[in-house]
Amino acid sequence: LHRIVAEGPAGQREILASSMSRLLLERWVDEERDPAPSVGAFDGRRLPLLAQLVHPLAPHKFVQAVYRQRVYATHSSARRFEPLVERLHRLSLARLLQDTPSEAIHVWVSGRLGGRPGEQSGGGRAESFKTEDAEAALACHRAGGSLYFRAPEEVSDLLVTALSQQLGMSYGALHPDGAARSEVETFASRAGHTTDWHFDFMENFTLQLSGSKRWRLKRGDVAHPVRGCTPMWRRKDAAMLGAAEQQAKCHAQHSGGAAAFEPEPAAEELEEGCEDVLLTPGSFLYLPAGTWHRVECEEDSLSVNVSLIGLCWADVLGDALKQRLRCHPAGRAPLCLHSLAQGRSQLADALALLAKEAAALRPVDLLPACMPPPRPLQLALPLASEADA
Repeated sequence: LHRIVAEGPAGQREILASSMSRLLLERWVDEERDPAPSVGAFDGRRLPLLAQLVHPLAPHKFVQAVYRQRVYATHSSARRFEPLVERLHRLSLARLLQDTPSEAIHVWVSGRLGGRPGEQSGGGRAESFKTEDAEAALACHRAGGSLYFRAPEEVSDLLVTALSQQLGMSYGALHPDGAARSEVETFASRAGHTTDWHFDFMENFTLQLSGSKRWRLKRGDVAHPVRGCTPMWRRKDAAMLGAAEQQAKCHAQHSGGAAAFEPEPAAEELEEGCEDVLLTPGSFLYLPAGTWHRVECEEDSLSVNVSLIGLCWADVLGDALKQRLRCHPAGRAPLCLHSLAQGRSQLADALALLAKEAAALRPVDLLPACMPPPRPLQLALPLASEADA
């Protein structure tokens, strides 16, 4: 079968590859008996990373019923993440800070003086700043601050590459220069640290490696948001205020109008009917883009989050139409108008040209044979140790 997949006719290859992937996943994922597999482990047979994370749910069921639709959490032993812990310097914060590809490390400290490390009660809002000095960031953490920075590139390449391709993001997972659109963040949080209600525009996959965090979750009103919504930073400064206003305008447009979206809902409204999930070492949480969440760190903890960002169809179509319009002199012509009527007349001609080009485009023009869906069977998966290799 592997030989046919590699050498057979195109149609036969696709059918067999799909069938073999399904058989392998169903063989590995037994919802009744199998313990949660180690993430990144290798014991003689390869198991895709997505199957490792979403166990006991089969990956195809996750894609069909969960992905981009609802929250999903699993809990298991901390040993589950042992292969990743090895790649994360055994969770040594000093070594992780030295190995981060981040240009700057984000530091959060309590906005209220006199509290215990990380405490934010009594109305004190967390204050944040950035530092390029890993030693300074480590000192802030020892003094009670919480840190946010990118995970080592080896871990990011492993998790982002595997998940994006196994979830069908295909070439949309990459920038035109081949760099990944997604990243893996590390959160080194101190007990008492709280990130208030907000939502992100990424698909988030959180792995709790040490300590515990309580997540409060509520479904949002904006499907597939292109911006996040961070009202907790709204009162910071003029730049933050401007970003918050842009977020609000964007989400109002995408949710059906200004009256349909509240950029800063009351905490009571979000708390009502929200889901409560406690993550402990070995827990995994998937959070669809646009899900409101509030995170409270119950004890000192360390977690990594895979933030998946993909290319959207609007960008694919918009870029294609731009290239087609530039094939015409009228499309390349600079703006030149001396009255509103003259400008609208030129726009009418341009819109007619746009409609003609859009009608002529075919799916095969935008998704040619040279850009096929990924081939998971050829994906290099991690090994538990060099000895296993």
